[in-house]
Amino acid sequence: MGQVSYGLIVDQGDLEKESGSSAILEEMTGFLGSELEERPAFPYSLHVGIVGLGSGVYLGDGWVLTSAHVGCHSFTLSDGSSYGVEENSWTVLESEVGGSSDLALFKVRVREGSSLSELGEVAVAESTPDNNSQLILAGTGFIQQRKPATLSSNGEVLAVIGYRTKPTRGVSWGLNRLNQIVDAPVETGEAYQTRCITTEFNRSKFEAQAAAGDSGGAIFAWSSIRERWELAGCIIAVTQKGEYVPFGSRTYSADLAFYQDQMPGAELIEFAGFECDSDWWVELELEDEKPKADTPSKVDRLLGSLSLPAVLISAVVPDIWSN
Repeated sequence: MGQVSYGLIVDQGDLEKESGSSAILEEMTGFLGSELEERPAFPYSLHVGIVGLGSGVYLGDGWVLTSAHVGCHSFTLSDGSSYGVEENSWTVLESEVGGSSDLALFKVRVREGSSLSELGEVAVAESTPDNNSQLILAGTGFIQQRKPATLSSNGEVLAVIGYRTKPTRGVSWGLNRLNQIVDAPVETGEAYQTRCITTEFNRSKFEAQAAAGDSGGAIFAWSSIRERWELAGCIIAVTQKGEYVPFGSRTYSADLAFYQDQMPGAELIEFAGFECDSDWWVELELEDEKPKADTPSKVDRLLGSLSLPAVLISAVVPDIWSN
């Protein structure tokens, strides 16, 4: 998010400041081991990439899902390979109340033998995850600064109150739990109304919050009914503004269960008058008050292929504004 996109911010708890991504991964896998040890390997660690100033998720068969406010741009994977947009493929998904949601699809040209051609299809959730469900957040936005933001008095640190981002982008991963299923469409700016789920950034180790550049990023959840990892949400907004991400910030993600019938393979609603690869973006603001609604055998097998920057910032979120 930030100005147009967002980045992921992850609380590392008491993890040593000097430790790198391998140490974070080791801590993270141990932290999750007891809960996720019965779940199969996470299959989508390479599907999240850069779209302009935001993020996107590769669904398979050339299709990329992003937030509509991010705009239509080429799709770049973490290995640096980039894929151009197929002409006239940009499609904004329809809101249930009429008009547009803050979700969009576009198709890219997949070269034979390319990294993208080797990725499988992503399973999209058919139902909304339960409240308090464990979620994996992924985005390509700004990463966080190494040191957390603190409250001090006379040189003594009294409390850790959040993190600050820095203008460096990278694929970041973090954890959180679903804390609210919004029971009415969330308005972002004047153009979009989208059904959402939210997470809240609290001081728990590896808990993540979206930041600038994460818009269009992914929310994955485990379906115990279908026994598979599913793409349950697409990051569209956050509640913080600027580089400071305090604890208590929220990430708003489109609830993809409401848009199943508009995913690839279904009849899509075209959004006329928008040209790909433009410099267009919007900053989205939401009201403060929103309607409320009432885990291989080891995690190192589960998350071992994920790219974890030394400091994760998975923050998708301005006031609510779009990443």
